[in-house]
Amino acid sequence: MSKVIKNKEYFQQTSFHGEAEPDTPDQKVNDQTILGIDSLTNGIRDDIDIWINRSALNKEETLLMRSYARELQVVLKNCALKKTTLPTEQVELKNAEKKLLEIGSVVREPTDFTVTRLKLLTCNTEARTKCFDSL
Repeated sequence: MSKVIKNKEYFQQTSFHGEAEPDTPDQKVNDQTILGIDSLTNGIRDDIDIWINRSALNKEETLLMRSYARELQVVLKNCALKKTTLPTEQVELKNAEKKLLEIGSVVREPTDFTVTRLKLLTCNTEARTKCFDSL
């Protein structure tokens, strides 16, 4: 993530594929809660938003990564609210993952790079990891 943040500071691009890019969040503040900081209120944590913008290879991959990140955030939101992730939400998460894997097989190797990285970046604290352990 630190390389991505340095890249953001060097290349001051303010929007990617129609969405504004958030300011770099204070990582300590961002990691104090399960949900973290989402200043754009687009359903994606700011640090994840920045990573997607700086890592996606094309617009289609960007949009699919955003969709998957939003579904991962739904799991965290349910956990924060002490709600069980519903079967329909689990299906949405799996569908978003499947679509991302499909585009990944076309644009990069290995094909699970984006799925794996997004999961790891999303589950960057013990509390967040516990949310996904319950699925």
